[in-house]
Amino acid sequence: MNKLLRRLARCSLLRSAALGGSSVTVPEGYLPFYVGEEMERFVVSADLLNHPLFINLLNKSAQEYGYQQKGVLRIACHVILFRRLLQALQEGEEASSCEHDLRRLLIWKHVIQKGDAVVDATCGNGHDTLALVNMVADELCSGHVYSMDIQESALQNTACLLDKSLDPHKRGMVELFANCHSKMEEVVPNGVTVRLVAFNLGYLPGGDKTVITKSETTLLGMKAASRILASGGLISMLVYVGHPGGMEEYEMVEGFASGLQVNEWICCKLQMMNRPLAPILVLLCKR
Repeated sequence: MNKLLRRLARCSLLRSAALGGSSVTVPEGYLPFYVGEEMERFVVSADLLNHPLFINLLNKSAQEYGYQQKGVLRIACHVILFRRLLQALQEGEEASSCEHDLRRLLIWKHVIQKGDAVVDATCGNGHDTLALVNMVADELCSGHVYSMDIQESALQNTACLLDKSLDPHKRGMVELFANCHSKMEEVVPNGVTVRLVAFNLGYLPGGDKTVITKSETTLLGMKAASRILASGGLISMLVYVGHPGGMEEYEMVEGFASGLQVNEWICCKLQMMNRPLAPILVLLCKR
């Protein structure tokens, strides 16, 4: 790893890079990377390179592509995951929260198919909604994302992120609703089967911490999600337990999951054993 970082520090990538004989100038203090099979180009602040998550990514890329890459370094990561990682690092999110987000997105990517309908039951600041629309979008933009929240600030933040991140065709694939997730079935049209429903429980990051998801409405939302979910679909729940009411909500989620029929559902959770207040990822897969 030190060899790779030294190479980045001393080479001319800080100013320019060449790929296929073409030169691309980048700002001082930034590095260009090509990410994923799509070879999408990103320009990244050198300040982020020493973050543990980015170091892990560079290590993985070096193992896959070698330490002696010529020109712009390639990153072995799906573009959607890399974009979310950059957002998290730039906004100073805690590593544990970011790691859970990346794991969720990786799981979603293996469940969602192009053209699917999906639900973001708690859109928050819009990061999940943005990731979902990029996953379902096909060439005809036939996929659809139903995104909801009870807070107007969350809907505004999500709309702003989508407007600046998506072209008009993709932006048209997302509908935003000022609804509680307990009323999910009023949002998704009759006859539409959903591949994934995502919940991010707790409070709005950067918002009023006294406004939180409640066990009663979350339970109704989970029941609604189980009814509209397609066979092979997934309910993904990231449960924060460090705030007042969070542990009680998690216990409700765990109780609901434990009561689902074994022949109809596969239920599991991802929990950090040495960090009792870290968020817990609960996954409910419909057979």
